[in-house]
Amino acid sequence: KPDWYLTVPVSNDSKRQVAFALTEAAKDGKTTHDDIVCRLMFGFWVFMAHKDYRPSGIGENLWQFIKADVFPGTTQSISSIFDELQAINKIRNRLFHHEPLWKASGRQDMAAAVARTRTQYQRILKVLGWISPEKLILINGLGITAKFDRACNVINFKPTPIAVSAAAPAAAVSGVQGAA
Repeated sequence: KPDWYLTVPVSNDSKRQVAFALTEAAKDGKTTHDDIVCRLMFGFWVFMAHKDYRPSGIGENLWQFIKADVFPGTTQSISSIFDELQAINKIRNRLFHHEPLWKASGRQDMAAAVARTRTQYQRILKVLGWISPEKLILINGLGITAKFDRACNVINFKPTPIAVSAAAPAAAVSGVQGAA
């Protein structure tokens, strides 16, 4: 059905996202199915796997008909797929809000930061393989993962020189010059 996006959303947030996509497409004078769909945000697609789209009634579950087509590279449950997509959406949001990808709550040493970044990258590749096994083969065949592995390595990181002495930050915070 060409206008499925008008009938499928069940949450207020997904309805708001569809309304926004419709408005933006109309502003551009482009209101075809493809124009609307391409304006739906990543979070919209993630939440299509939310439990609200998986009712228990037979014949009502969208995923029982399309899961193999949407995620041909996995036999994971839609619940597990949603968990992974939600984690990736959080990563995406951190990046697009210019937050450091490697940071977790609290301080980390360099090895932990690199390990966390590598784990996040592997999660993204895993889900990409679920959606398009061919694209994952292509990414690996082009050497993109190997390049990432070389770049995201503790050995490649050099400490940044600190321009102030250890006493200077305390003095700056207290507002007292020459405090030691």
